Amino acid sequence: MFLEQQAYRLGITMQDFARLALEFEGQPPRIAARCSVFAKTDLIHLQQKGVPVGAMLYALCGSIARMVAALKKGAFEEPIYCVGGVAGNAAIIKALNEVISARNGRQVNVIVPENHFHIEAVGAALLAKASGKTSIVAKLADAETALHYFEMPRLQATARQNNGWTHPRSSIRFIGYLGVDVGSTSTKAVILDESGTKVMAKSYLMTAGRPVDAVKEVFRNLLQDVGDKAQIAGVGVTGSGRYLVGSFIGADLIKNEITAQTRAAVDLDPEADIIEIGGQDSKLVIKRHGVVVDYQMNKACAAGTGSFIDELAEQMGVSVKNGDFARLAFEAPIP
Repeated sequence: MFLEQQAYRLGITMQDFARLALEFEGQPPRIAARCSVFAKTDLIHLQQKGVPVGAMLYALCGSIARMVAALKKGAFEEPIYCVGGVAGNAAIIKALNEVISARNGRQVNVIVPENHFHIEAVGAALLAKASGKTSIVAKLADAETALHYFEMPRLQATARQNNGWTHPRSSIRFIGYLGVDVGSTSTKAVILDESGTKVMAKSYLMTAGRPVDAVKEVFRNLLQDVGDKAQIAGVGVTGSGRYLVGSFIGADLIKNEITAQTRAAVDLDPEADIIEIGGQDSKLVIKRHGVVVDYQMNKACAAGTGSFIDELAEQMGVSVKNGDFARLAFEAPIP
């Protein structure tokens, strides 16, 4: 599932995953193998550095292979079989061969049996055969069996403020300021007018592991909105890809997300604390008298982040982009 989530994040099908990973030649970068959250963080940093997709995919395979090898001390006794669904990924098998060969001190080739998808079911059938018992297989009832759980109240919809932003489509030249946020999963940019109080244009799209390409697309969208009417007097960049993109576009200012969010929130309410649920982490910023006094960020758990919701919803065939996610959640009689 970790591989599927990263493939989804990068906009790659699992059919292409192994092919792209095997096309990579050379020493892959290192990705943490102990925790999927830390591995995902490493992957995002590699994305923001512009590392080729094939290198990142093979690095993911290497992280899984190292994790498997860590389950055993010393050399592996041959023959070694790999079973399960992931055994069908040739890049994983190649990475396992490399890791185990290094451990054993000689070339080792992991064997993938013909029925690797169904091997546990085969084992269960063989165990049943060996038991010597006779049984009657009951067909499952069509109707759902009763479920017992503690009933909680259904979700209540709450009013959400609409900022009422309308496309200004300026017909006269103006001096503007460009802000770009290159996040772990999405890239967005705005052009403010000279006063800094009016949004003249804005764009939002998924980073998809290609921060430079995402910024190019965002800029194309902004250009369509303002054409040659905007004279950009200053450019600020924030987000996890700020250094790569900031250098790429020649930004005047590169700031971390906490600073950028706090400055923007001052215009909403100088005394308000800030909760930001991002693609890779969530943050809480505490202010007193307009000054940041503390902040916290969840660094060790995927739950509570945008990508967690997005990826799991996608696996259930639900879109988070068209309102289906919220609609279904509110329709549920019981959470």
